[in-house]
Amino acid sequence: QNGAMTSTSISLPSAAEKFQGDANAPPFHLRPIELIEEYQASKRPVLIAAPMVRWSKLPFRELCRNWGCDIVYSQMVVADGFVNSQASRDVEIQTCDGDQASVIQLAASEPQVFVDAAKLNCKR
Repeated sequence: QNGAMTSTSISLPSAAEKFQGDANAPPFHLRPIELIEEYQASKRPVLIAAPMVRWSKLPFRELCRNWGCDIVYSQMVVADGFVNSQASRDVEIQTCDGDQASVIQLAASEPQVFVDAAKLNCKR
């Protein structure tokens, strides 16, 4: 009415819920490299979504999975901000139980900062 935008929340089933009971469902419990190896053995293509910066937050990754993606990439995360800011860690890499077979992209100019960011992400 006054030009203000409103937000509507919708609830989509997770990919694991969507494929529940389907014999051809992707094995959501596998890490990305394990998923690729399993699919290579069965000659099944692996569907991967790797959007650019800022386009792969959790809701987008869930949407990609609901449309059949097996592996999804996070947006590019600047490692030094991730290491030095809890707020950055809370915002940049949000996840949930169904957010498996994800690849986290980190950007760093210093090797140690990259390692520190990777270690922090593994603890999440």
